[in-house]
Amino acid sequence: MKTSKTKNGSRTVWTRNLAVACVACCLIPTAARAQTLVHEDVEVTTGRHSDLYNLYREFEKAQAALRVADAELTSVEERIATERSNVARLEQAFRDKKTLRRVIAAELKAATYRLDKIEKELDGIAKDLESIGVTLRRIGAMAERMNAFRFAQEVKRTMAVLEAIQNRVSQDEDNVDSIREAIRQLLDGIGICLWDLDANGSVDSLDLLRLVAAWDTDPGGPPDFDGDRTVGIFDLLTLLANWGPCA
Repeated sequence: MKTSKTKNGSRTVWTRNLAVACVACCLIPTAARAQTLVHEDVEVTTGRHSDLYNLYREFEKAQAALRVADAELTSVEERIATERSNVARLEQAFRDKKTLRRVIAAELKAATYRLDKIEKELDGIAKDLESIGVTLRRIGAMAERMNAFRFAQEVKRTMAVLEAIQNRVSQDEDNVDSIREAIRQLLDGIGICLWDLDANGSVDSLDLLRLVAAWDTDPGGPPDFDGDRTVGIFDLLTLLANWGPCA
């Protein structure tokens, strides 16, 4: 998915804020609401009042987990916006030629590391949302079997909120990809590649020495190329695979 241009930025922010507001409005379960739903449906669930109420309590827990996932996603989205702004600033600095190439390259490499962490967080949120969805679908099916139709409708509304959040995750993943592409193009323009640790235009023995010096540490960026917070064998193999002049 292509990233919206600047002139559409206000629309994107307005849409995201509206989505967050909808989540806040739709996911505020209370004990009083649980009792109301139970009493609304109790006429057709005689003898199952306790089961229905317990099911709603489980529903509340699923809603709480959904609120947590939404809050985490909102935080990640703010960081994505920050990374996009940083890359735009570095692009301008490169055009103005007021900043050393190696300084720009170092900042871009650090941004790549932060994007790795963001991607992992998005993957975690996506898995959490999938788990919540499984729970909600099960609760909804049980509510219908118990003829608790008002409750079942409440679950369907929450499922719609879940799907909206999942769509945001997908859009955020596309945004991260577009930022990565912007970083790659800028590094190509500078003539420095991600694995060129000393920014001399070539991956060579000096870069290998820097990697070895950082072995088994978390440098917060390259030479931790795979973003696992430890410089190790996979990072060494990555550097060797890209040995030679930066293309």
